[in-house]
Amino acid sequence: MNKSKIVYEYSIVEDEILNKYILEHKELQKYFKLDFNGLKSKQYCGVLNAKDEDIYLLPKIAKDDEKNLDIFIYMLMFAYDIKLENEDIASCKNEEHNILEVFIQLFAQRLFKEFKSGVYKEYVAEQENLTTLRGKYLINENLETTPL
Repeated sequence: MNKSKIVYEYSIVEDEILNKYILEHKELQKYFKLDFNGLKSKQYCGVLNAKDEDIYLLPKIAKDDEKNLDIFIYMLMFAYDIKLENEDIASCKNEEHNILEVFIQLFAQRLFKEFKSGVYKEYVAEQENLTTLRGKYLINENLETTPL
């Protein structure tokens, strides 16, 4: 199971191992800035993966870490127009997952639901004069005599 750390936006990263890791990897430095107080996160929110750890950059909204994570997931769902049902949320909360596993699980559930409903089919109405009979034979149009 992946370990995860929580860092709030505009706050100082207090974990020394995480500080060192961020300073060593340039691809992570665009999400943080080195301040005179220490390494500070910028205005980004999201999930960074560093080796076997997930680093959650969460918005500072509530005092509770779990509530902030729930708000962050809701923000992602709203931003990407992902419709969730109560059963989906409850099944994700009952098990210990990281956020990537939650999104994969939700995607797989939705894909399975679409497969069960079947492929969308629609007939296209076309009329043309053919030598063989396909579909419906239009008797009235064929019996009309055309003037010479």
